[in-house]
Amino acid sequence: MFKLSKEAKLGLLVIVTIFFSIWGYKYIKGKDLFSKTIEIKAIFSDVTGLEISSPVFINGYKIGSVTGIDINKAKVDEMIVNISIEKDFNIPNDAIAIMYDDGIVGGKNIKIEFSQLCNGNNCIVNGDVLKAKSEGLLTSMLGTDNVNEYIETAGNKLSETIDHLGDADKNGALHETLRNLNLSLANIASMTSSLNKVLVNNSQNMNSMMKNMDKMMGNIADNNENISQILTNLNTITADFGNANIGSNTATTLENAKLATTQLNTTLANTEKAMNNLNSILAKMDAGDGSLSKLLNDKKLYDNLEFTSKNLALLLQDLRINPGRYVNISVFGKKKKDYILPENDPAFQDTLR
Repeated sequence: MFKLSKEAKLGLLVIVTIFFSIWGYKYIKGKDLFSKTIEIKAIFSDVTGLEISSPVFINGYKIGSVTGIDINKAKVDEMIVNISIEKDFNIPNDAIAIMYDDGIVGGKNIKIEFSQLCNGNNCIVNGDVLKAKSEGLLTSMLGTDNVNEYIETAGNKLSETIDHLGDADKNGALHETLRNLNLSLANIASMTSSLNKVLVNNSQNMNSMMKNMDKMMGNIADNNENISQILTNLNTITADFGNANIGSNTATTLENAKLATTQLNTTLANTEKAMNNLNSILAKMDAGDGSLSKLLNDKKLYDNLEFTSKNLALLLQDLRINPGRYVNISVFGKKKKDYILPENDPAFQDTLR
């Protein structure tokens, strides 16, 4: 049996390792060393989301992958995408390479579309550059023919929905919110109109107020020196108050005021009590209770008292003028004088004075 040396085994192992490393690297990049492929290119303006090893499809069937992405240094708005596809497919050289979105969260893929198969003379060969275009997510999901129809239908539905938002016969929080919003806007418009009317009606008053304000500010500016002098005097007075022993005097004054207030309250209470008693007496007098009430209200009693008072006054007057009529005083046997009627006797006058 043929036996390899250790050095030969090591060399063979290294070769196999290198081969599989290269094959694995190419496979990861989307190129299979054991399959027959051709290399073509497509030029896009933007390759965002497209990666090396991204698959290439025809009618949903994978026929190859992206093997490289380069920028055209002479024309930086062109991105050159290298594509490796299997050789057995008859793809015409006027086919179009379309880059599209693989779902919402997926990346970018490439699909090749053409109208008819090639007949041998117009098939793609190594190095051919295909026409290229990109499709958005919506076009990728619905197709080019359905996008316009979908947009038109969605636009009509949206327009119809917007036109009927807030209708009185519509239920739901959104419709209720829009109705309230319309009402609020109407109220705001009404308030704004009213405010405008008020401002127009009061513009003359506002102008007058502004003129008065200007005059007042002018007066303040003209009397700035006097105001400064007043403030200086106030500072001086405040300092004098601060230096004076106002605390103790104020406390004494407050104590005296408190005492006077207490006395005043007592006096008022006594006065109120006396007034109550007086009111009670007056009420009794007005009701006819008691002698004083009868004296005030009984005219006959008043006339008798007046007559009695008049006679008493006459009696006292006569006693003063003619005491001998009432007191018999004899000194050393002197005879009593006869009563002589005085002139202008008050008894014969109409009234006493």
